[in-house]
Amino acid sequence: MQNNELDRKEKQTSTSSALPKSGLQLGYFVFSTLTGIKIIEYVLSKTVAVGNWPYLLLLALISAWLILYFYKHIYQLWRSRGKSDE
Repeated sequence: MQNNELDRKEKQTSTSSALPKSGLQLGYFVFSTLTGIKIIEYVLSKTVAVGNWPYLLLLALISAWLILYFYKHIYQLWRSRGKSDE
């Protein structure tokens, strides 16, 4: 009985996460996040004349990681291959 309750609670918490549920929604979420980062980079570069490079570098690294992880699927390089992949 306790196992069923724990399973149900785990399912409820996993379905109520902040990330989108489907792949297409996740793609739109990442795309809109990247767009927001690019807008912030533009505004930052136009408003702060001196000393903005650390912030721009940080935003560029975040953008690069999002692109590599979600669009280029870099995480698949370190997965172990199963027998069906050989």
